[in-house]
Amino acid sequence: VGQYKLTCADLSGNFEAFSVEVMRRSKNIFLVTSTDVATLSLAQHRARLLQSLDLLDKTSLLLTRMAERPEISAADVRRDVGLPVAAEIRLDDRKVRDWLTQGELIQKDHGVWKQIQKASTQFFWPLDPPSAGGGISGFFSR
Repeated sequence: VGQYKLTCADLSGNFEAFSVEVMRRSKNIFLVTSTDVATLSLAQHRARLLQSLDLLDKTSLLLTRMAERPEISAADVRRDVGLPVAAEIRLDDRKVRDWLTQGELIQKDHGVWKQIQKASTQFFWPLDPPSAGGGISGFFSR
């Protein structure tokens, strides 16, 4: 890990021993949640687990939003879950859902790419889009 400027781990959320160790070694933990009741309830539960592991102070929320769901404010999510909302990303465009379910790259001229880029520069580094046709391997081989 020491040889890289940034390491990102997409963990299962099951709090396996290796996941907890990765989170302990992490500078930031981002808990991804949306605004539906079941997902917010799960985020509350995970926040309590993170608190019991003394990891809550470096945890914040990445809030995804869908148009067909009732709007709940970021302030309400923060209050209900007990964690600050680091960023919000709208995934309500049909194209975005298709790209995500098909494992395709999000197009760099699309609004959701701009939201992801803004969040990445706020927390990590300037995120450049992968070269056209380069696929995911082109993105990580830079």
